[in-house]
Amino acid sequence: MISRCQQIKIDCEQLQALKDEFFLAYEKAKETGNLVKARVLKNRWEKKYDLLRKKLGEFLLGEVYDFIMELRDETNEDIHDADNIHFQPDGTLAGRVKVGKIWYPFQGNELIKTIGNEDIEGLDNIHTRPDGTLAGRVKVGWIWYPFQGNELIKTIGNEAIEASANIHTQPDGTLAGRVQVGRRWYPFQGNELIKTIGNVAFEYSDSIHTQPDGTLAGQVKIGGIWYPFQGNELIKTIGNEAIEGSDNIHTRPDGTLAGRVLVGEIWYPFQGNELIKTIGNEAIESSDNIYTQPDGTLAGQVFIGGKVRDFLRVNDDKYILF
Repeated sequence: MISRCQQIKIDCEQLQALKDEFFLAYEKAKETGNLVKARVLKNRWEKKYDLLRKKLGEFLLGEVYDFIMELRDETNEDIHDADNIHFQPDGTLAGRVKVGKIWYPFQGNELIKTIGNEDIEGLDNIHTRPDGTLAGRVKVGWIWYPFQGNELIKTIGNEAIEASANIHTQPDGTLAGRVQVGRRWYPFQGNELIKTIGNVAFEYSDSIHTQPDGTLAGQVKIGGIWYPFQGNELIKTIGNEAIEGSDNIHTRPDGTLAGRVLVGEIWYPFQGNELIKTIGNEAIESSDNIYTQPDGTLAGQVFIGGKVRDFLRVNDDKYILF
């Protein structure tokens, strides 16, 4: 009789084969415009993926699963979940594991329960920095603080942190993200707290990330409206049309912004200064989950003809609707 592990291995191989077949059909659809086969394969892949996730339960496959089981034995802790698993520059694993109700970071065979001699109550945004130390945010005394290595960061620009989010390491090794100070969320870089964009004070910030040139981008709320920003540039128009709201803001590989903006009470996708109002000559009624694919083209969901449709942008002139 085939073992559960062997069956999962077979399922994974079949899943990968379906994925490869979908991409081949997708590439062909770019040329022919015939989406039937690609759509069928996409649905089959999604169903098989969901079934496999249920089989896997709370653990990961292969070497990672074996490593977590070894870590459980070595630490004598009841580890029952794992997340954010990644390889470090030295080839060892790092990430976070759940013991009881608390997520702790681990690095190699070391389970880390304190940062700066303070007990960890929760963990998020965990990642390895270029120097090999961990960083992210931890919950201590009910407050989420950024941390790097064994340093718990409780102030930015000499102001006390009340909460933190979007914590990541920049190319120069410094931390960035956003922190709550005086009940307002501000972006930060290193020890610099950013309270204005384009010399305009804002009420809130979100989706903070670092661009390839090292500057920050995301969105800020001013006068009740969410605007995208890039570096110190506040973006109030796309394609010369006034922005009434923004969401899904991210930076593309070429350094331009993309996401969705509210214009005339309709959510349209955008990239750079291009507002996308139609796909395949059909008017967009709304959009969501806008993201950039690895090749730099846009994708997401649009509401067209009263239906939600997935879309992929093939080039400047062609889209595929699912």
